[in-house]
Amino acid sequence: LNLFIKVGSSSLINLKTLWKYKISLSDTRYLVLLNWPFIIISGVSIINWRVANILISKMLPIADVANYEISYKIFSIAQILPVIISSTVFPLLIKLYIEGDIERFRVFYRKIHLYYLLFGLLSFTFIYSFADFLVPLAFGTKYGIAAAYTKQMFLTILVFPTAFLQANLLIAMKLEKKDMLFNIVMMLVNISACFLGLHYLKSLSAVNYSIFFSFLIFHVLQDILMVRGKIVTMKQALSFYLITGSFISAFILLNKYINANWLFVIYWFTIICLLISANKLKELASKIHPNFSKEAIAESELG
Repeated sequence: LNLFIKVGSSSLINLKTLWKYKISLSDTRYLVLLNWPFIIISGVSIINWRVANILISKMLPIADVANYEISYKIFSIAQILPVIISSTVFPLLIKLYIEGDIERFRVFYRKIHLYYLLFGLLSFTFIYSFADFLVPLAFGTKYGIAAAYTKQMFLTILVFPTAFLQANLLIAMKLEKKDMLFNIVMMLVNISACFLGLHYLKSLSAVNYSIFFSFLIFHVLQDILMVRGKIVTMKQALSFYLITGSFISAFILLNKYINANWLFVIYWFTIICLLISANKLKELASKIHPNFSKEAIAESELG
């Protein structure tokens, strides 16, 4: 902890100096009142993930607790990258929004949104292809069944990165109370779906699908608010679900006929080629039609 504090503060403070520093009750009250939506969001996030563990331990065999923990540990590793990248993206979102150039703000958001979308697709397809080999290798053959549950949990990674990005965007726009409300709705949906699913199905799958469904609802609520705020169009919001659903459905279908390892390589080689081709066509179009739109100019300035 001391190391993180020193690095984060550029060695200006450490745990020892923090311990000696006295904070008055009025300062504490002021900080709580100023940041209460973020405190609730953090609390809801913790409850949202840990409540499943409690329900599993009460309603399913002890082996399923271990299977859930394995799935969650692997999922947590996948979460790290978008969280780290967001530490850079979030200040830029705030900067662009404060400057008042909404077009550049939108363009930057959509550009990062594409990267997060691709990361979600990459993570899911990787786990879907290699979990059956990697999970027993890392945790032992005794927990080989956890591979199937890990694949189910990784459905959530399809929406988590972009949902995290959109939460940052809403906070940058000073809509943290809306984000707090969406987090509470997500938690309530997750708890209700988990409880009902475990009550009737008695399977860990019910928990994994409940988590995915709650994040999906969270994502949809964010999209509705962003469409109303004219940050994205309805077409752009719906395209996320269409692209994700189509790509993943095709991947799962092809997995029945093509070796999983080769399919992963072929699939992503094709996607990379399509992205490069699309970028080349865009450059060609800009040369043929040199009169850029405002959006094109903003995008070129953002690199």
